[in-house]
Amino acid sequence: MKEIIQVQVGGCGNKIGMKFWENISSEHNVNWENSNKDPCENINTYFSEIPNGKYVPRSVCVDLTDEILSDIKKSDVSYMIKPDNIIFNRQGSGGNWARGHYTEGAELCDNIMECLRREVEICESLSGFQIMHSTGGGCGSGTGTLIASKLKEEYPEKYIQSFSTFFKYKCSDIPLEPYNEVLSIHQMIENFEGCFIFDNSAIINILQIHSNPNLYYNYMNPIIGQAVSNITSLYRTSCPLSIRKAINNLSPFPRTHFFSTNLFPIYAPDFRLYKSHCEDQLIIDAFHIKCNLSGENASLGKILSAYNILRKKNCKELHIQEALNCIRKYKSKDFWIPENLNYHCTDFQLKGFDSSCSLVLNSTSIGNLFTNILSRFQCLFRRKAFLWHYAQEGMDEMEYTEAAANLQDLISEYEIYQNL
Repeated sequence: MKEIIQVQVGGCGNKIGMKFWENISSEHNVNWENSNKDPCENINTYFSEIPNGKYVPRSVCVDLTDEILSDIKKSDVSYMIKPDNIIFNRQGSGGNWARGHYTEGAELCDNIMECLRREVEICESLSGFQIMHSTGGGCGSGTGTLIASKLKEEYPEKYIQSFSTFFKYKCSDIPLEPYNEVLSIHQMIENFEGCFIFDNSAIINILQIHSNPNLYYNYMNPIIGQAVSNITSLYRTSCPLSIRKAINNLSPFPRTHFFSTNLFPIYAPDFRLYKSHCEDQLIIDAFHIKCNLSGENASLGKILSAYNILRKKNCKELHIQEALNCIRKYKSKDFWIPENLNYHCTDFQLKGFDSSCSLVLNSTSIGNLFTNILSRFQCLFRRKAFLWHYAQEGMDEMEYTEAAANLQDLISEYEIYQNL
């Protein structure tokens, strides 16, 4: 048994986290009324059994305001989270990384770590932690990375993975966002072993083709929740992997642990597809740029490694291998090592759908995202714009310089591997 504890931080992290729990609770037959009968027999990876025989998520919810968490407490899924595992204050972060990391978030840190210790104590063999957060705001970025640093101090042997949402100007109203993102990435390089990247702009571009513009934000979180459900099926279905093994398979180098995710088919209520897809269609179509949830075209860089996660009953091995060989042949120039294209297939379907595929890519093209972020950061920093917000929380300018230098080093690493 390899348990995983989730920490969902900030408004975005908690919204996506609850969509994730809705998905996998349904997949594992977890509910409050009836006895549980887990179809894949690995319910204990993400759920713990309580004295009445029911199962609840191994989850801790954190925010610096009470708005989102109060809504969760009043919702139909409130039974999912233990009341003691909901931690918040009412001060807010003001979209400021420093408030989340050094002041308001730090005040909650002892309570958060005590809560996590209780969850660790009831695990038989802890595999690691996963953090859901955004990088553009104050709580998800500042408090999320603070929690990761504390976990790394207390449990240095355990892997930490994140599902991190980035915001671009077209869907963010936070002027401090470039600072928050660079400061967050600096911490993510050092304290996370694997980061799965989602970009709201990319998801909006996908939804523009199919959906009502007024409903974009209603569909973004469910789509990310579907992708995360597919990715985590690696850990909770037949022949499960540990976080350590999955991340190591995707990371040929220790610092290049930022992964983009493709999802095929893309499902939203307005354009849900009910037909089943064969294995070769799932694999080949998942490589299409219109399925990419991080907004980066992998063909513009070198793919260091890739993992296809197929969820379909009675997958045919012959069809899978034919599709993989086709990808290796016709996209060989896109791969750093063509043989570094792996797959995981399970009969355990995404709830409500006959077939689904998530493609996780470790590509040097993610460096383009970081280049864009660093450019926006430098436009503000050279003018010293908004720095007084962070100075009030005790931050020194040297921290910005160090974070930007670390990010530039990461971009340079991706460029080196792309040109090898």
